Amino acid sequence: MLETKEEIDFVYNCMKKEYDTFDDIAVSTGSIMFEDYLTLDLGDTTCQILKVGGPHEEDSCVVYLKEAGILFAGDAHSGDYYHGEGKIDPIKMRASKEQII
Repeated sequence: MLETKEEIDFVYNCMKKEYDTFDDIAVSTGSIMFEDYLTLDLGDTTCQILKVGGPHEEDSCVVYLKEAGILFAGDAHSGDYYHGEGKIDPIKMRASKEQII
């Protein structure tokens, strides 16, 4: 993976910590597909999943738990580890928050 430039050191090392062998990794298509957003009624909680894009995946999403006011952003707005530093972009993060609220 490193030799063929398919992966960078950071990701390769994370994968080595997570998996005993790369043969265990299986990529599949999700069972629920959506375009820009998906809203799930979980009873007492409304869960909004919004596509916000990102530096390493155009389909990066954030998850907002409306009633709790909690936003899970994961690495949606982290920097581009493949071409630079992996720092959060506060401007993009604020734009995502405003898009949701």
